[in-house]
Amino acid sequence: MQVHVADIRRSDFVRSVPYMFVRLRVNWAFYGIVVGVLFAILMCVLVVDDNVSFRWVAFFGVYAVVGGLVVMLFGLLCHLACVAAMAKKAGLLHPFSLTLGEDGVRTQSARGEGLLKWSAVAFVKRNKKYIFLGITPYTFLLIPLRLFQSPQESEAFWVRMCDLWRPNAQRA
Repeated sequence: MQVHVADIRRSDFVRSVPYMFVRLRVNWAFYGIVVGVLFAILMCVLVVDDNVSFRWVAFFGVYAVVGGLVVMLFGLLCHLACVAAMAKKAGLLHPFSLTLGEDGVRTQSARGEGLLKWSAVAFVKRNKKYIFLGITPYTFLLIPLRLFQSPQESEAFWVRMCDLWRPNAQRA
């Protein structure tokens, strides 16, 4: 089964990055670390000032949680800015053909050909607008559903991809 992925826009990546960002466990682990470090720093300030009370501990706990969210939002915005600025130069907007086979996913574009074996595929996901074929938690091929001529065609592609990927995911 083959699909030609063309007319990918910067907006596709700008929409898909936040979708993937909140679904990656590593980002939430990083968030937990940031909150822990911020809380520890704020608690050191309390201990040095010899002003430790439950009220201040709770207050600084809330500050740490909000500060962690601010750091995560800043990281997401930086990532979005980089993707939007570098999408064309990095080749993210170039058209390519994607073929699903028993051995893996074959890609073909003006830059060359490639084979991604199913055992190397980290995840396959979809939402209302895109199919994601994950190579690493941060790297994925984006297939907009608007490229298919009908919802039935996109569903058939999705089912075939899942059928080919699942047996390999269970072996890994």
